[in-house]
Amino acid sequence: MKKIVLIITILMSFNLLAGKYTGGVVNEVWYAWYDGTFSGKEDLTTGCDNSVTLKEFGMSVCIDTTYFKNLELTLTDITMKDNIINLKASDFKLTDKENNIYTPNSYPTKDEMKIYPNIYIDKNSFEKWLKANRGNIDLLKNINQKMKNSTKLNFSSDNTFIISSSIDGKNIYLNYISEEAISEKAAEYTVGFVGLKLAQMYHLQENYGEAEKNYLIAAKKGNIEAMTNLSAIYTMQKKYDEAEKLLLKAIEGNDSFAYNNLGSLYLTQNKYDKAKIYFLKAIERGYTPAIINLGFLSIKLKDYPNAKKYFKMAADLGNEDAQEIYRKLLQNGY
Repeated sequence: MKKIVLIITILMSFNLLAGKYTGGVVNEVWYAWYDGTFSGKEDLTTGCDNSVTLKEFGMSVCIDTTYFKNLELTLTDITMKDNIINLKASDFKLTDKENNIYTPNSYPTKDEMKIYPNIYIDKNSFEKWLKANRGNIDLLKNINQKMKNSTKLNFSSDNTFIISSSIDGKNIYLNYISEEAISEKAAEYTVGFVGLKLAQMYHLQENYGEAEKNYLIAAKKGNIEAMTNLSAIYTMQKKYDEAEKLLLKAIEGNDSFAYNNLGSLYLTQNKYDKAKIYFLKAIERGYTPAIINLGFLSIKLKDYPNAKKYFKMAADLGNEDAQEIYRKLLQNGY
């Protein structure tokens, strides 16, 4: 079974300037709010309105959190975990400080497809906003319940209420909070991001000690990719308990790759029932390689009918490795 190796680079600097953002790739990293003017030669703080020194790495980095003027959305569902509410929208209109407007059809995305970012607000802020704006306080009753009807919400930034976004555009944050506190949140995100990139660089160099150190820094800031990558190192080193702890934490973020890796970890330990459970969970979340892993699990159990089934499923989805294995299974009379 081939291992999937991430090709990564470390982020050295970037610059976010006013104007119409189209999104762009800098050093193979996607920035939704990048306007195409990056020169690539300044130090890490030049031209950045919001920088911070990351003590973990002894460097200063730009942690620009893009702020917006207004967000209109059509609310269809409300879920909450650990007092953080996720507002699910069927439509939205986001207005930035330059009065540029973004909708699902114009939102900057790497793949040039419609995107509905995650919209997060803490429970206290949502309650306060509903009361301040004479909103329907009964919406709180819909948390983790199916909404009967959609409803329109309109959020505007002011001195106390901030609409902000992650640099990759995947998350929008609504908060009654000071800009200083927003900066702290952005710094925490950036520590995880920079830690991940440093760790990946060391990982490719097979410097596993430095990779582990930086993955741990990023993982402590909640970076799921750091957790899954570090689990791969621990699995290679046969530190199975440490790998399992990381992956069990990672799947709390509903990450399909983490589910697949947890299945692979259990497969390595010959815990076949558990492996199958997590491979299936990864498949439910759209992770195709887990189908191939189920095929390998079936071969290990000498369950060739199911092995053929899973490899054919992956082959039909266009996976060339699965196509080759499926042909060999047929040639050998299985």
